[in-house]
Amino acid sequence: MRLDGSRDTRGTTNLLKGLAILAVLLAHFFSNYDSDFYGRWLFEYAISIISIFFVLSGYGLYQSLERRFAAAATGSGRVLLRFAYDRAIRIYPFYWLSLICVGIFIHPVPDYDRLFEPNLKSLAVWLGAPVVHYTLLWFITAIIQCYWLAPLFYFLLKKLGVARYGLLMLFLTGLTLLVSWTFYLRQFALFHLPAMGEPQAYFFKGYFLGHLLLFAMGMMVAPLAAAVGSRLKHGLVFLGSAVLFSGLIYALRFVDFLFPHSELYLVPVLFASAVLFCFCAIAYAPRMPLLQPLVMRMGKLAFPLYLFHYQWFAILFDLGLIRYEFPGRSLAAFLISLPLFVLVLIALNAGVKRSRKWADIVLAGKSKSEEITAEA
Repeated sequence: MRLDGSRDTRGTTNLLKGLAILAVLLAHFFSNYDSDFYGRWLFEYAISIISIFFVLSGYGLYQSLERRFAAAATGSGRVLLRFAYDRAIRIYPFYWLSLICVGIFIHPVPDYDRLFEPNLKSLAVWLGAPVVHYTLLWFITAIIQCYWLAPLFYFLLKKLGVARYGLLMLFLTGLTLLVSWTFYLRQFALFHLPAMGEPQAYFFKGYFLGHLLLFAMGMMVAPLAAAVGSRLKHGLVFLGSAVLFSGLIYALRFVDFLFPHSELYLVPVLFASAVLFCFCAIAYAPRMPLLQPLVMRMGKLAFPLYLFHYQWFAILFDLGLIRYEFPGRSLAAFLISLPLFVLVLIALNAGVKRSRKWADIVLAGKSKSEEITAEA
């Protein structure tokens, strides 16, 4: 992915994703094995940091769609079909394997047996349908909603331009704030309709369609960075955006930080600060001495890390390396085993990539020998 045609920004985005997924892993570790420490020091941090994933997904998919349409020799319909296929083949193999491994390694899992019942709810969970909310892997539903709407946001951005698209985002933020406030007061009463599915599937941090807003705003980062990113390539600008984002993450730990229900009004400001932070990081390209290779690799594997980290915790627990009564030793065991976990996922990712190549060959109507001949 290119910022302005001359500099590859994948290293920066992978670094940001790596730091974010590390925060998620640590939060989930302490929430399960040292709840006192989690409640005192880490509560609500990870869910706010996840905002980065939605912003960077929008940033990356804008560039993906830009490349696809620029290289397309046929109509947009074929491009969109290929885009949908590539998203599906990237998500579902890992997701399905993760659901199977949940039952193998984690005991007990509430309602897990129901995933294998022949009904529409279980089918919807396996498909990651946008109207269901499976608590253990809720991010899948949210990101699939973003993928479904990615072409719409892309076309709107191309047609309106960055300035008018930004105004549209402000309008939608205000509109969703009103909807969020209504549901907040009524405790989702207006959403208890079978056709609408489960209300949690439409909310992020208690904000109606917040994940979609982050994703849509993230799409603006690419053209903005290409236009003005070089002017903001300064360490102090990046540091200021990081301090603002961190301060809002801290403020949103508390329900009534500034005034009653202030968290509902601060969430849109958090979203804007997440977009600003990602934009400034991409422009500045920060470095992280010593740990950068591992963190960048974690960012590249953020999706499988999210899908399989609970299972990894369970394996360490079954081996006796994690114990509730020894949280410090348990944390050390997790951190020491983290490079091994990453290596396992690298091997798994390589196998899934090979499967994708075979799927492409089959769908293209080619045999393996024909593919080898064509490459030669």
